[in-house]
Amino acid sequence: MKDNYNRSIIEDFSNELFYEIFNYLDGYQIYHIFSNINYCFEQLINSSSLRLKMKSCSNISNEILRFNKEQIYSLSLNESFSINLIDSLFIYLESLRITSINSNELLLFISNLQSLPCLKSLTIKLLHCNIDDSQIYYEIFSLKMLKYFKLSIDNYSGSVQFASFNPNKQMSHLEYLIIDYQCLFPSITNILSYMPSIHYVSLMKLFYYDSSLETNYPSIWPNLT
Repeated sequence: MKDNYNRSIIEDFSNELFYEIFNYLDGYQIYHIFSNINYCFEQLINSSSLRLKMKSCSNISNEILRFNKEQIYSLSLNESFSINLIDSLFIYLESLRITSINSNELLLFISNLQSLPCLKSLTIKLLHCNIDDSQIYYEIFSLKMLKYFKLSIDNYSGSVQFASFNPNKQMSHLEYLIIDYQCLFPSITNILSYMPSIHYVSLMKLFYYDSSLETNYPSIWPNLT
């Protein structure tokens, strides 16, 4: 009798309360803990109203990703994932973090992100990169909804001179930019010239700096703080 009473009390909790609890858990944890309790919980975690944040760290969680793409709003992927895993079914994905993707696959991967209508935040970490960063930013600027971008490269062997790649100035809507690899300050000014809406820039490994440019940036980028 006591077990039945406890079970009925738990099932009387509102879905909204469980959604609040789920906000503190990774999607894999939610499925691992709640999926086999009973039919009601199975329906709850498969509801289209539930939004998940996921870290792909095993074959099991990759399987969860494949069958729950329309529920995921935040996703972190490591080097074990396939670039083909991300497609247009991630209709609510807002934040994406990629660790250790092969630089030879990076440009195609970013280009494919154009199919994600809600993507606002993108973080990419490369162990090594042998392509010029201008090629990367060209693809990034095509992501119209993107507001935040962080690029980290442990070993960058591309050109440190940012090329002007588009004479028609394909403008970006980025507001936050974090550059975590060795770069030249003049190259950064070229990058920023494509970002009229930029509010915040962090240069974590700058190895050449021209203080005269700092005094001029308020007139060039009035929103920059």
